Amino acid sequence: MEWATFDNATGIATDVGGSVTVSEPRAEAPAALMEPGRTEQFVQVSVAAIHPKFPTWATPVTVHFRRGAEGQPWTLVGLVRLPDNRRAADRVTTSADTFA
Repeated sequence: MEWATFDNATGIATDVGGSVTVSEPRAEAPAALMEPGRTEQFVQVSVAAIHPKFPTWATPVTVHFRRGAEGQPWTLVGLVRLPDNRRAADRVTTSADTFA
C-alpha cells in the first residue's frame, strides 16, 4: 500500500509514510495522515497484492477518499483500476480525472 495526500485541483499526489506491507485485509492510515489540523481534503491509497495464481493483482488499484471533519469518517469518492503493468504514477491526470 502507498498512502498520499491528493490535490483535487492539480491531480498531484504527495506520498505520506512510504510503502506499507500488510498481511491482513485491513490497514490503518499512517500516523502522519491522522495528525490533528491536517488541511488536505483528499487522501489517496494505492493497493496491490501478490499472489502466484493472480499475477494481475500486482497492478495497483488507486482509491480516493474525502477526509471527514475532525473525528468523522472518510468518504470513498473514487477508484481507479489501470491496465496491467501500468502504475498510477505513470498516468497523466487531466481535469476529467479529478473528483468533485
